Amino acid sequence: MLVKYAKLDPDKTAGMRRARYETSLDPRLLQPVLDIAASYHAIEKPVAAPAVIAKF
Repeated sequence: MLVKYAKLDPDKTAGMRRARYETSLDPRLLQPVLDIAASYHAIEKPVAAPAVIAKF
């Protein structure tokens, strides 16, 4: 994809490190971020992590 769409050199892309994406999200890891966001009023009110994670 990088070669085709970004027009990058195939030799350079062969040695590039790719980003790793997770396939799941643990609500326990997200909850502290939401708690801090609520304490600094970055979000309107406290929210439980499972409430903001979409389930497919």
